[in-house]
Amino acid sequence: MQLYFARHAESFNNGLEGHADYYTRRKAEPGLTDRGRAQAARLAALIVGDAERHSHACRHRRSRNPWNHEGFEISHMYCSFQRRAVETATVIAEAADMDLAGWPDIHECGGVVDYDSADRKFHGTAGATATDLAEWSPRLIIDDSMDPDGWWGHRTMESRDGSADRADRVYRKLLESHGGTDDRVLLVSHSMFYVFFICRVLNLTFGSELWFTLNNAALTRLDIGDGDDYEPGMDAGWQKLPGLPVRVTYMNRLDHLPVELVS
Repeated sequence: MQLYFARHAESFNNGLEGHADYYTRRKAEPGLTDRGRAQAARLAALIVGDAERHSHACRHRRSRNPWNHEGFEISHMYCSFQRRAVETATVIAEAADMDLAGWPDIHECGGVVDYDSADRKFHGTAGATATDLAEWSPRLIIDDSMDPDGWWGHRTMESRDGSADRADRVYRKLLESHGGTDDRVLLVSHSMFYVFFICRVLNLTFGSELWFTLNNAALTRLDIGDGDDYEPGMDAGWQKLPGLPVRVTYMNRLDHLPVELVS
């Protein structure tokens, strides 16, 4: 399995970062900014690719296509139920003309919460309804069992342990659904969850001293498989878990964005 993790493009809240009134102005469900929409379009163009350019690319001797110069050929795409991820993923799905599966478990850490400036606390909101999701994306496939009043259901803010448990659950589900295959899976998710997820995949312990940066509309690729292309002497390229080699092919890829679109 080739696993791609993309962070959503710039949202309204991202555009507020650094402002003194960030917490009073932030939204529980921010949409994309103009810059975010431009970022999403660039990310979609990278993933869909230029067929002519790919056909003339120099083939890697092991056919691992390490920089995706031969294309991406995404087979499955998932996004969280949060608006910024849905809007970003929809741009990619439209460009690739493919279905988009909603996966609530890849939401941002904390959940869908709003800040109450009076008591200076975050409170859970309902989250998007099926109607909201259909309005945000005509390509999004959702489970019929979704709560009609909102998928988050006013739950309290997720704890750090809750985020770690969820990252483990997501990784196990990916292995169950796509492990041992040639599937190329794209997750469109969030920056904080990315840190927990990478820690889980690489068998690291999350802590305040450890962070993996993922910019808006940036892309990380992990090659997860049974080691068919593993050879002696390649140890430096593999994070070896029990029975499961993981190659970090690239992280936080941004070459598809001009500097003025990096955020």
